This record gives sequence, C-alpha cells and structure tokens, in this order.
Amino acid sequence: MLNKHPALLKKTLSAFAVLIFWIAVWYAAAAIVGYELILPSPLNVIISFGGLIRGGEIFAAVGASLLRVMIGYIAGVAAGVITALLTDRSAVLRQILAPMLTVIKSTPVASFIMLAWMFVGNEKLPILVSFMMVLPIIWQNTEAGLSAMDKELSEVAEIYELKFAKKLRIFIIPSLLSFVIPALITSMGLAWKAGIAAEVISHCKNSIGNGIYESKTYLETPELFAWTAIVIVLSLIIEWLLKLLGRRLMKFERI
Repeated sequence: MLNKHPALLKKTLSAFAVLIFWIAVWYAAAAIVGYELILPSPLNVIISFGGLIRGGEIFAAVGASLLRVMIGYIAGVAAGVITALLTDRSAVLRQILAPMLTVIKSTPVASFIMLAWMFVGNEKLPILVSFMMVLPIIWQNTEAGLSAMDKELSEVAEIYELKFAKKLRIFIIPSLLSFVIPALITSMGLAWKAGIAAEVISHCKNSIGNGIYESKTYLETPELFAWTAIVIVLSLIIEWLLKLLGRRLMKFERI
C-alpha cells in the first residue's frame, strides 16, 4: 500500500526516523545520568509498561479516565453550542455571561482544580474540569461561526421560504463546521490533559492520574514514564480520530 503512495511512504519513513533519533537521544541521556530514579532508559520504561499490562490495572484505569473525560467533553460541547446559540440571539445575555467566560479562560488550571475540588468529589472532579476546559472554546468558536454566516444568503433563504432543514444544510452547518471542528480538536486536548491533572491532584481511584501519583509517591520512575507515555499516546490517538471525523464531516457537507 505504501509503495503505491510515495508521499505517504516518505512521510512514514521520516516520522520513523525522527522517532528513532529521539529514542537514541533518550538512551544517551539516560546513560549519561546513570541514575534510573532520575531518568530511566527506554528499555526499563517498556519493561514497566509490560508489567502494567500483565497486572491488568492499566485497562481499568484507562477506561475509567477516558469515560470521565469524555463525559465532561461531550457535556462541554453541548453546553458550549447551546450557550452560543442563546448569546448570538441576545446581546444582553452575552453581556451577562461574558465575565464568566473571562474568568474561566483566565484562571490557571491548577487553581481551578483546587477550587472545584471543594465542591465536588474525587470521581466527579475530572468530569467538571474537562467540562470547564471545553465550554469556553466551543462557545466562542460556535458564536464566531454564527456571526460569519452570510446574512444576504440568509435573506435569500427567507425570501424563497426555505424550510429549516434546508437552511440548516445550506447555510448553518457549512458556516459552523469550519469553526467548530478546530475547536473540537483543541478543546479535546485541553480536556484530556486537565482531566488527568485533576485525577493526579485528587488521587482519583482507578485512573491514569492515580497511577501517575502512586508511581511518583513510591519513586517508581520507569512506571511514571510508562503512565505518562500512555497519556501522550492516547492524546495522539484521540486527536487523530477527531481530525478524521472532521475531514469526514467536511466531505459530507460538500456532497
């Protein structure tokens, strides 16, 4: 398959070469430091990762963390879109809610986690934090997409009395997709990192964050690196899936 697509083959080989380069740098740095407690070698991290798989704890932790973050993410997307629709129609409501948006965007994630922890339990904290990371981004981008809609074309739709379903297909969705899709990708990354950080701080049971916290507590540095690698890999996979979904939606919109 790659032989039929030279550009894809070149890109794949390039990515592989870069990966090998940085693994070599990691090996060299670990050899220079010579102290596994500070910087373990890639091999020891892989061995620790294998231990997590054999123990079976990794699957329950990953599943639970993904579930918490996705609940907060989906709720944040829904709330962001609904809020944007409301504020687009009401300038008064926009002025009322604007300070809340500013506060959410300006508050450091760590401070927000500690404040939210006072009101919700350990299990719900990652959900709330993920929700609050997603809400302002989806809200702003959806509102920008609504504002960018071609008003003249909308008037034409009114003149010809197009049904709402057709207006949605012709005007609303195309205008929103180019704004909402990048917001979905960006907010997912923030929700994932903030959700894991909330798990670490709150010692949330049965989670990736708790695995990171316990590894740090017991000075299991290779295991700490293994958990961190899991977070990074899952983040890349989720981002890739969202980009794939975005491309499919854009193609569907053009049909």
